[in-house]
Amino acid sequence: MQQNVLPLLCLFLCCCTQGTTECKNDADCSEGFRCVAGVCYLRFDGGEPAGDDPDAGIDAGDPGPSQDDGSDPGPAEEGGDTGGDPGEPWIIQPGVGVGPLKVSQGLTTAHQLSEIQVALGESGNSTGVEYARSFRNDTLWVSGIETSGNKVFDSNDRVLTIMVRKGFNARTAEWIAPGSSLAFVHGQPAYATPDRSVVAEPYGSYPGGLMESYFRMGAFLGYDENQNLSAFTVTRPFQTLPTGTINPAAATVTIGSTTIVCGDGTNSGTRRSVHRNLLGEPDAESTFTQMVQGTSVQFYLDSYRVLGFEFVGGDDVIGMTVVDKLVVLALYPLFYGQTAAGHGLGSKKSEWELELGAPVAQKNDPTWGTIFVYTAGSRYFAIMYTNQGASPDDAAILLVLNYYLE
Repeated sequence: MQQNVLPLLCLFLCCCTQGTTECKNDADCSEGFRCVAGVCYLRFDGGEPAGDDPDAGIDAGDPGPSQDDGSDPGPAEEGGDTGGDPGEPWIIQPGVGVGPLKVSQGLTTAHQLSEIQVALGESGNSTGVEYARSFRNDTLWVSGIETSGNKVFDSNDRVLTIMVRKGFNARTAEWIAPGSSLAFVHGQPAYATPDRSVVAEPYGSYPGGLMESYFRMGAFLGYDENQNLSAFTVTRPFQTLPTGTINPAAATVTIGSTTIVCGDGTNSGTRRSVHRNLLGEPDAESTFTQMVQGTSVQFYLDSYRVLGFEFVGGDDVIGMTVVDKLVVLALYPLFYGQTAAGHGLGSKKSEWELELGAPVAQKNDPTWGTIFVYTAGSRYFAIMYTNQGASPDDAAILLVLNYYLE
């Protein structure tokens, strides 16, 4: 599971990062950052945090709205301009795609990688990130979900995200494109208020930067250290934000007025319709069988890869017993909910263990990878950390409610 889900966050940020850094004062932040409202923000040359000066970082290269006569050039005709060159730019449509390249809209409207390959006339190259391929000299990245069973992102698999990077000839109807400044983007009404903003500090070769999420539009915008747009990622739109209250002891997540409950699959647990009514169709669905107390039981798996949910529930009838309720829920980025104590994805191992106590087990789970298992009431709650959890400062990257410990 780690190999399947973590690369998606890397795609949105253009590189893996250590996550958002919380702070109480400037001393808690790395050099070049300042503590604003509990979050470390990048400074500009004058030492002020990003966003204080509405004119800061204006990109003189932005064509600006004055060049847009209101007409939409639309996608290139088949066999015509393929983007990323001096021809007519393709239009970036949040929630839809880039020119003729489309993202899947759940189960009923799926678009395959083969469509991208045919439109661009190339098979794509490895990005170093699983389930992602790059095109047009690394200026366009496409990621998806593996549905063919061979654990390789190939032509038959579904496209979930399309990322436009600097050098690819595409823009939105508002003339937003890689290189546009944060001030210019926020000056466009549809982009003035993102659903969520996260600032990542420098980590390794990644210089740090801002990612703004527009879940309800189906757009994710990543900025470089100078607050200029470095990548524009298109996904399907989601009307429910991936946040809520996690209760490890009850094995629940409450999102708005809906509480999702993990149970035994037969007598307890919410039905599959509960999370589907809340979140819409999953990005992919599948079934698998597993031995439970000597009996082979079929389970379903509903994957919401962009939002950060994996639902596992019963999908079987055994004798007179109907097994059709939720059993396990895994949470990973971009989910950003927390427990009542304020812990969630990105929280340190030491912080989680203040809430849960020491782990009762550490194991190399064949599904999840290296995990730490904690007792939460009468349940088990599992966490995967960065760096295999070797340090108390390692951050949580996967949470599993109602984990089954053999």
